Amino acid sequence: MTPPGTLRPRGLPLWEQIRTLVHDEIRSGRYQPGDRLPTEKEYADRFSVSVAPVRAALADLTSAGLIERRSGKGTFVTGRTVSYEVSLLRSTTDTLRTAGVEFTVDMVTAGFVKPDGEVARHLGLTGRERAFHLRRTVEIGGRIAVILETWLPRDVGDKLPGAEFFEDGGSLYRALAGHDIHLRTAEGTLQVVRADDEQSRLLGVDFGAPLLALRSSAADQHGRVVEVARATYDSNRFSMRLQIPATAATVDRPPAAASDQKGTS
Repeated sequence: MTPPGTLRPRGLPLWEQIRTLVHDEIRSGRYQPGDRLPTEKEYADRFSVSVAPVRAALADLTSAGLIERRSGKGTFVTGRTVSYEVSLLRSTTDTLRTAGVEFTVDMVTAGFVKPDGEVARHLGLTGRERAFHLRRTVEIGGRIAVILETWLPRDVGDKLPGAEFFEDGGSLYRALAGHDIHLRTAEGTLQVVRADDEQSRLLGVDFGAPLLALRSSAADQHGRVVEVARATYDSNRFSMRLQIPATAATVDRPPAAASDQKGTS
């Protein structure tokens, strides 16, 4: 009888056997969320195989979201996710604070730039008009988990406080409200994207790893679009909750009575 935790000489491909064994060790609690797993070489030595099937097994577990590779640090069991309620009219920092999540914010860039075409179109900018660009990272549990980018019209950007305000966890929306700019309507999209080089470096994930990207634009009480935002989340660390209130257009209504007449169009 083959001892538990060892490979069988015949049967499933080596990489699949290794994947099953590592998965079983995670599921059994031998490795907890956030624990560092052995290296590919250590697994290869343990199972007396080459690195290739180990790499294939770990790649499968990474794709399934059970483990995560951190550049230069190793492979870890995916940590517990942050339950995050998506709201286009609420700042990320306020949402995390309400959820009881401890975080820190780092200001990456802040200044006037020529925005790309999509941002310029939403803000109604023309020609060489510049927008104020605010870029921050949000660290949770000692690792960057969110990249926040915001573009605002120049006259709105001029009103913002300095970097210290944001690095203390200050809310952009609260800062705007202090100047009587209140966001009233917003629209956006949430989609899965693949990490580019910079996102991979900041978030500590593999190039091409799946990320959650929330893109939105928001208008103030006068109907003017004053914010275009792009928030990129480490998809292994967040579970998104959506709350959509019922409106006149969405409330269930009884089906219309069928016509008694036949042959009409």
